[in-house]
Amino acid sequence: MSGKEKLFFRKKFLLLIEDADDNYLKLFNEISKQAAEGNEYDETKIKEGNYSGKFIKNLPFHKNYLYNTILNSLSFLHKDTKDIYSIRNLLTQADILSDKNLLEQSLKLLQKANKTAVEKKFTAAGLRYPIPKDLLKNIYAQLRNIPFRRKSFLKNNTILLS
Repeated sequence: MSGKEKLFFRKKFLLLIEDADDNYLKLFNEISKQAAEGNEYDETKIKEGNYSGKFIKNLPFHKNYLYNTILNSLSFLHKDTKDIYSIRNLLTQADILSDKNLLEQSLKLLQKANKTAVEKKFTAAGLRYPIPKDLLKNIYAQLRNIPFRRKSFLKNNTILLS
């Protein structure tokens, strides 16, 4: 991880974890320290750390949880750094809004995703990014109540990136 990524994780994302004794922060710092020194991961050094409760006893669970939390943090940090990440993020948000039955807002995000794809010339690369079928099914089922020109950005249940 870069310094910026580590800082973001420590300052922002670890706040979301309930850990009164900072065990996850200690684990993260120890693993980062080993990596910075160029050493291979050494679990015996981890187990020698000063962790509270049964943290070490359940270390495999906690390492997996930390790993997934780091991935979520990186996803959040980089969600707008590449165009394809932005498109995926818009599709995810559209899906969430559709699940909340906020279809007009969902459709606006789908249109925005398509506009981004067209503007960034994903069409030249021959890429296609499919809209989740469940999302389309939900939207199509309720389209009667919404004035909408779906052909303007949909073709064969796919946002065209080609």
